[in-house]
Amino acid sequence: PAHKTAVVQNFPIAAELHAGPAQPWAGRGQTIAYVGGISVVRGCREIVTAMELVNQTHPSRLVMAGTFIPQAFQSEITALPGWQYVDYRGHLDRDGVRDTLSSARAGLVMLYPEPNYVESYAVKFFEYMAAGLPVIASDFPLWRRIIEAAGCGLLADPHSPEQIAAHLRWVLDHPVEAEAMGQRGRTAVETIYNWDGEAAKLVEAYGRVMGGSWDHGTNRVDA
Repeated sequence: PAHKTAVVQNFPIAAELHAGPAQPWAGRGQTIAYVGGISVVRGCREIVTAMELVNQTHPSRLVMAGTFIPQAFQSEITALPGWQYVDYRGHLDRDGVRDTLSSARAGLVMLYPEPNYVESYAVKFFEYMAAGLPVIASDFPLWRRIIEAAGCGLLADPHSPEQIAAHLRWVLDHPVEAEAMGQRGRTAVETIYNWDGEAAKLVEAYGRVMGGSWDHGTNRVDA
């Protein structure tokens, strides 16, 4: 029931991923970022294959950070021809993620259309936006609405390395437009998709459960 429910989204802390100095866009290398679990259903095979296609015309690198799921997937993905264009960073802490995104030109999130993904608010999706990167994402209806409203990215079939590669080439060929996309995404996080508003909903839910209301001045629940 609505009166017993509070939906609290896991949106980024607005300032966290651009707390340090980001590299000026013009000084960045031809680098694409992927941060998250590395698995089949997260589209990582297609991402690596897309890098092989992109490098036929656009020398570039994919910085990939995360853990392999399952571990056995590592031997499969590293055997792909496109892996030669990957700089694998392993698991990164929050500072490492921020530093990785601060030098990239786009962020990839190519989840397969699984039932638990198509309506999800993927954390990395909004982290890329918070870092000021254009997002290249799976063409899910929910993600399409977010990207079109914010003007912050491009959509592709996650099963199509060719579509992913075409979008990567566009980002590399249009740095001014890509940077503007990223800035619009950052603005959307600062104004809508950030933790500040969600935290207030969480605190309010605690207050209702405890039988009172939260007093923001005293940081306590008043009965």
